[in-house]
Amino acid sequence: MAESVVCQKCGAEFGANDMFCGKCGWSVSSSPVNDQLQSSQQPYVQQQQFENPNNRNVYVTQNVMHKTNGCGTAGFVLALLGFFLGWIPYIGWILWLLGFILSFVGLFRVPRGLAIAGFVISFISIIIIITVLYMFGVGVMSLLYC
Repeated sequence: MAESVVCQKCGAEFGANDMFCGKCGWSVSSSPVNDQLQSSQQPYVQQQQFENPNNRNVYVTQNVMHKTNGCGTAGFVLALLGFFLGWIPYIGWILWLLGFILSFVGLFRVPRGLAIAGFVISFISIIIIITVLYMFGVGVMSLLYC
């Protein structure tokens, strides 16, 4: 004999393997314990409305995870620090290099927003670093040959 479950919303019986109540469309996973577990594990819960053959609205609960790009975020932060601290000879250059590498790796992951921003900031920083090194080299050379 198949097991049955009583709907907590309307009191109707339905199969233990069913995910929704056939009468009211209540989701089996919508118990207070499951809702608390889902809300602690997921950023938010999205509901979509569908119509079933009995002309009753059925709400399907769908967990949606926000994706993050740790390499892209770290690359952006390090590229930004490298940009502002680029005038410090070795610290700024190391920060720039790490920001460039992590932003480049982050370009191949989703989402790419901060990775692209870090990559662009890295290119702007390297142009500034090369310009400063060139100006320093020209200044030293002009002092030596005067």
